[in-house]
Amino acid sequence: MSNLASRILTALIALPLLFWSIWLENPYVFLGIILAATLLGLTEYHHLVQKLDIKPVAWVGFLGMLGSHGLFFFHLAEYYPALIAVLLFLLMAHAVFTERDFKKALSGHAATMFGVLYIGTLCGFLIAVKGIEPRDKGSRLLTLFLFIVMAGDVFAYFAGRALGRHKLAPAISPGKTIEGSIGGMLGSIGFAVLSKYTYFPSLPLAHAIGLAIIMNAIGQTGDLYESLLKRGSDTKDAASVLPGHGGFLDRLDSLLFNAPVLYYYWVFFLKG
Repeated sequence: MSNLASRILTALIALPLLFWSIWLENPYVFLGIILAATLLGLTEYHHLVQKLDIKPVAWVGFLGMLGSHGLFFFHLAEYYPALIAVLLFLLMAHAVFTERDFKKALSGHAATMFGVLYIGTLCGFLIAVKGIEPRDKGSRLLTLFLFIVMAGDVFAYFAGRALGRHKLAPAISPGKTIEGSIGGMLGSIGFAVLSKYTYFPSLPLAHAIGLAIIMNAIGQTGDLYESLLKRGSDTKDAASVLPGHGGFLDRLDSLLFNAPVLYYYWVFFLKG
């Protein structure tokens, strides 16, 4: 099966489940999907780090990710600094009582905490959006979010294949082109406008276009950043669990930094 066919088949299986969980009244199904994706994504991140001979403290990283998600789910984000303090104490205790290679302690602890922030905390904002009241507003925002990001990915892929001539960031990702980047931006804008005139009429048109531009730019940067991490560890894909798509980290890369954008858009423009 070709790579393109694998990508399409995987999307046809995964996307209906994801959108069903977004619109389902019960938030625990969506929470479960996010937990599974971030657990696997954090595992892939740890594997990338280990290829650089850095030893993250995996159990502290997983505990931090679960703690982050729990705080967002139960609307207790004000306790997040306390969670960070607890994680730092656990890393300190782990180093004092179990560490034998002292030269790698600092890099391992830094990599552990970065994984919590990069994957656990950023994805936690999606859980917070799902908990917005009324629930349909959170569902509409999450659907808009996925449409913008996924349309950007799809249009960039096909525009790059058909028209790509000029490299966007050849040192990081040789396959990405400026033409593909422009196509992805236009796809995000188009689907944002389509969303406004179908299921999200209360969304101002200027906001829809603005969100599409900002989130597409952030998504492309996040994608390049994850490519940088993979290139730094001499890895093509973070994993191969999603046929045609690589690993979960490869799918989360354009979502991660956009999650807080979506949440704070609600806080400053739609809340109340």
